[in-house]
Amino acid sequence: MSYRFEEQFYRVKRFFDRIQDKEQIRTDYEDNLWSFFQNCWHLKDWIKNDPGVPSSVSSAIEDAVNEYESLMICADLANRSKHLKLQRVRLDATMPGRYIVATINETISAQKPSAATSVISWDYKITLQDGSECWAMDVAEQAIADWETLINKLNLCGNSLQRIEI
Repeated sequence: MSYRFEEQFYRVKRFFDRIQDKEQIRTDYEDNLWSFFQNCWHLKDWIKNDPGVPSSVSSAIEDAVNEYESLMICADLANRSKHLKLQRVRLDATMPGRYIVATINETISAQKPSAATSVISWDYKITLQDGSECWAMDVAEQAIADWETLINKLNLCGNSLQRIEI
C-alpha cells in the first residue's frame, strides 16, 4: 500500500475540525490541540517522503516551510511536545497556559422559573521568544491556510486533489 501526503493533509484537517469544539473535556481538547500541531508540522515529512512528489519539491520543502511563521510555530510546539526540550529553536513557541471561558445562560420558563446552564470552553495562548502572544486557534487557522498556499504554490495538487481548499 502506498501512502500519499494528501492523507496526512486530510488528517491535519480532521484534527483542525476537532479543535473547533472548545467545549470538550479539557484533557481531550488538549490532546486534540497538541495532535493538530504535531500532524500539521509532520505534513512536511509526508511531502518530503511521498514517492509521488517530484524530487525537486521533496528537497525544497524543508526551506519552503520556513517562509511561514504559523508553520514554524507548529514546528516548535510539535517538537516540544515530542522531546520536551527544543534542540532546534525556530520561534521558541510555548503554550504555557490555558484560559477557561465560562458562559452561563439563564432561561426562564413556566416549568423552571430559574434554570441556569453553564458551558466551559478552553482557549490557549502561545508565547513566542520575543514575548509576543497569539491564540492557538488563530495559529491553527493560519497554518491550514499556509499549507494550502504552499501546496498550491508547489503545484502538488495533481489529479488526486483539485485545488486544496477548506
